[in-house]
Amino acid sequence: MSCCGTLIVDPEALAKATVSHYKLRGKRAEKLREEIEDTVRSSGFEIGSWDNPSLCGYCDYRMSKDD
Repeated sequence: MSCCGTLIVDPEALAKATVSHYKLRGKRAEKLREEIEDTVRSSGFEIGSWDNPSLCGYCDYRMSKDD
């Protein structure tokens, strides 16, 4: 997904797809899922705004100023 040309990464979807791709189960799957989600959230990736995950943080801020 993207917003104004900025790629938005969904941490949960990326983690789920990775676990599924490697066919992991149980504790290994849960550990990898948590690590991927934490890494994406603490990185420079745009993960979307809190209220509207389909908008980047900048666009969400601009939309809230239009109210």
